[in-house]
Amino acid sequence: MPAIQKLLAVQASLRLDMETVYDSLTQHPFNNLPVIFIKQQRKRVHGMLQYNTTCSDCFLKSRCFPQGLNGQELLDFQALLPAPLSLKNRTNLNDACCLEEHILVIKSGYVKITDPNHHVIDFYGPGCFLGDLTLREQSQPPPNIMTALSRLVVCRISKKSLNEKIDQYPSIRAFAMRLLSRKIHRADIMHVIFMKENAETKLAYFLLWMSERLKKNNLPHHIFILPMMKKDIASFIGISPETTARMIRQLEAIDVIANQGRTLVIKQPEYLYSLLPPGLIGHLT
Repeated sequence: MPAIQKLLAVQASLRLDMETVYDSLTQHPFNNLPVIFIKQQRKRVHGMLQYNTTCSDCFLKSRCFPQGLNGQELLDFQALLPAPLSLKNRTNLNDACCLEEHILVIKSGYVKITDPNHHVIDFYGPGCFLGDLTLREQSQPPPNIMTALSRLVVCRISKKSLNEKIDQYPSIRAFAMRLLSRKIHRADIMHVIFMKENAETKLAYFLLWMSERLKKNNLPHHIFILPMMKKDIASFIGISPETTARMIRQLEAIDVIANQGRTLVIKQPEYLYSLLPPGLIGHLT
């Protein structure tokens, strides 16, 4: 079987986005495909993601597609979406995507959100929405900086076009309100964790949060590539980079996780869950 077909077979069987496939193959020493070949094919397959615009075929549709629409409504909603936008690593989305007028849905890759003081306040991955979910057609530019952590593919939805459909299709408004409610609830939970808990609990929550988000998208969630640097993780959870590195080594020493570069394996998730307050276990995504 040609190498590119092997990659596509892996992607289909595990429901991986292609960035995850390439990152895993590039960073794991046991792969039997030449790294140079993998890197040469990255751009080609990234282009396939860019021009695949059929929402009904997308493995993320359960996360980012309004449920309960009939056949014609589905077609109308898909017509709101232009071709997905492909962005390079480290692209500033505030400048590239006109977030005052659009909502974005991440199809592949990850985004880091930082405040004006360069403190990391969030990470977003496949299936997540970016932008003003109140659907105001003209809003102020977001004060926070959104930066691509890898090659990124996003779907763009014009707020003006979406608002024109809301009165016609109430399920779209209900969907937007659910997203906004979920975002507010998650912000409240993270405030409790990162402001009140100790460093060990914060790191455990972060690792389980990453894992559960992948699981919710039907992606491998016990072994994955961390798209962010460890200093960004430290900034996000509110502890020093030195403390973060030390606690990761401690978790490795007791065989809870394995870590090589940005590849992370959660070997004993039950141990990480035991570090969380009982009331927060059901609020990881």
